[in-house]
Amino acid sequence: MRLWKNEDARVPLALIGVLFVLISTATSLHLSQMDARMASSMTKDTDINAADTALLYARADLARIVNYAGMEALKQMGETPVIALDPNSQYNPG
Repeated sequence: MRLWKNEDARVPLALIGVLFVLISTATSLHLSQMDARMASSMTKDTDINAADTALLYARADLARIVNYAGMEALKQMGETPVIALDPNSQYNPG
């Protein structure tokens, strides 16, 4: 049975799954190496503004956390919209 003559959908989907696993593994390794390079460059730097730089990175991380939390909240609001209006609401036409 040849792979390209097989009309069963299981084989191509399994190959796509294996391809996704390999791509995600390569991406994870690349991101880990980038993180290690960034950490090593941060530890080698001994300038006076290290505390200010750390504070800037912390502020950026907090901003990113708040951004992701807001996006998750908006996603949840979109998935579970309000269907029945409050009878006392000004937007209720009834």
